[in-house]
Amino acid sequence: MGGVSNIRSCHGDCRPDPRAQVRLGRFFALGWGVRKDYIEAYMWFLVALRQGPQTEVRTQYAWDSIGELAGRMTVIQISEAKALADRWRPIDSVELP
Repeated sequence: MGGVSNIRSCHGDCRPDPRAQVRLGRFFALGWGVRKDYIEAYMWFLVALRQGPQTEVRTQYAWDSIGELAGRMTVIQISEAKALADRWRPIDSVELP
């Protein structure tokens, strides 16, 4: 179970980092330490790509992963993942009560 707690802490600590976002996408796509979740994986890859310039290898990996996931997902699931990515904001930009 250590893997799950590590992922949860990365959710809070690593969100603004596209490298960490690609890793999160990979973890959710493969079920490494978390439940396998293609919607969550697709969302993280898309968020990472939207963060700005990255290495060519990381960008290509993220696009390849999105393409592979899309082949396993329904249109509704892809729409849900895109909506989640559209609503995503870094933690420091969220107002807390």
